[in-house]
Amino acid sequence: MKKIILLLSVIYMTSQVSAQDSTVTPVPEPTVMESNQPYYFDIGTQATTPLEKLQATRKTQMKMFGLGGASSMYIIAGAQSAVMLPSADSMAFVISAGRLGLSVLGNSGLLSLYKLKPEGAERHAVIKEKKGLTSGDNGKSEKIEYITRRDGDKIVIVLSQKPPPGEYAFLSMKSIVLDKTIEVFCFRVE
Repeated sequence: MKKIILLLSVIYMTSQVSAQDSTVTPVPEPTVMESNQPYYFDIGTQATTPLEKLQATRKTQMKMFGLGGASSMYIIAGAQSAVMLPSADSMAFVISAGRLGLSVLGNSGLLSLYKLKPEGAERHAVIKEKKGLTSGDNGKSEKIEYITRRDGDKIVIVLSQKPPPGEYAFLSMKSIVLDKTIEVFCFRVE
């Protein structure tokens, strides 16, 4: 019974990724791609660029025991990413999923894209922000939506809209419950 449920779950997740947008040009065939590492995919030149891989630490800030507001974020060392990408109307990224596949990666939100807020010598990825009792608004995170599709053993990520200049990071949420540090894959848009 467990095997049947597992099989149905895998079929469902795979069909969800396949059913998403398929308007991206063919996926590149780079010589070597590290598994689970996002690469920027330049649609014009068909070239790939690995994103900067770092560790981020979770931090929660509260004002007046939460009555003045609270925020949950990840802190990334460094004022800016070493990987600079050109601004384009359509930006794509590709991940080698390997034999087992990462259909769950793009489909269930285990890899989330955030616009980062520079704060001196570090960058902050605000996951959730709540304003205080005196403010009627709840804050929002800087999460960016994207579309995924599977192409063989690769997953293609296409940004839903043109990102403004700034710092960005894919946060690997697979270890979010287990540890206060997670892997992040950073880049900046000029």
